[in-house]
Amino acid sequence: MKLKVEAGNGGIEQITVLAVTSYEPIYRLAWLFNQQFGWNLAESEALCAMNENNDLQYFPVYAWSDNESGANLYLVQHSEEQGTLMRIVNYWFRLENTENASDIIQKIKTMTEIMYVQEMKPTSQNKKTVIFRNPLYNNNL
Repeated sequence: MKLKVEAGNGGIEQITVLAVTSYEPIYRLAWLFNQQFGWNLAESEALCAMNENNDLQYFPVYAWSDNESGANLYLVQHSEEQGTLMRIVNYWFRLENTENASDIIQKIKTMTEIMYVQEMKPTSQNKKTVIFRNPLYNNNL
């Protein structure tokens, strides 16, 4: 299921967020995705966030934008300091404006380096939980 949100410029943005478990380091996982899909995920500026104790946390990010299709991809390493359920998730993978998200998910599931992949779906219980925040848009997930 794609989350459709209104972008700051009045357009509609389609977002898919995946929870991914792999023992590969982020740079290796980005390389594997690049090989599998022909992308060019590269190290990007780290994501900064405050935790419940107001401690600043940094999350490594690999990103790629496809100017031709308008797709944006963000692979974010997850912190193990959060709740028990989240400890099994090593990475969050956000796909924006990708027409073939379901095909991508199926291919990722077949990769031997991936132990688990699950599409995250917005529910009334997790609307307050922000995995990604884009300051340009009103589209937290």
